[in-house]
Amino acid sequence: ISSYGTLTVDHSTFSANTASNNGTGSGGGIASSGTGIVSNSTFSGNSSPYGGGIHNGAVLTVINSTFSGNSSSNGGGIYNWNMLTMRNTIVANSPAGNNCHGGVIIDGGGNLSYPDTTCPGINADPLLGPLQNNGGPTETMALGWGSAALDAADDAICAADPINNLD
Repeated sequence: ISSYGTLTVDHSTFSANTASNNGTGSGGGIASSGTGIVSNSTFSGNSSPYGGGIHNGAVLTVINSTFSGNSSSNGGGIYNWNMLTMRNTIVANSPAGNNCHGGVIIDGGGNLSYPDTTCPGINADPLLGPLQNNGGPTETMALGWGSAALDAADDAICAADPINNLD
């Protein structure tokens, strides 16, 4: 997705997408230059020179989402050059590039980053399973037994709009 306006992404999976270095090389899953919100979504195995999962160029909020196995030389999970707020989000296991890179990143609570500490939140292994059908409308990555992410989310964030107690 390449967005220059208002972006709303909900209950989506972005997997194995690539943005080449064609002058922009931005966002394997999403390149956003407008205001946006991403919720209840999974980003797995995406790649780009800037932001394997997401390249944020404006004001973006990411809620209840999982980023794993995304790669980039600048922000394997998320490349941010403006303002990013993260809530109840896991960014882990970027094989190339830090999990998060650049800009202002606001910790809205309930976040987990592994193995590096470039994203806000606790630093511990989420023990993510493979991307697969775990029930629900999209493929997800289930938490393994003993995952640091189990019961670590902020319940108030889960109850509020746009999540509305949906997992």
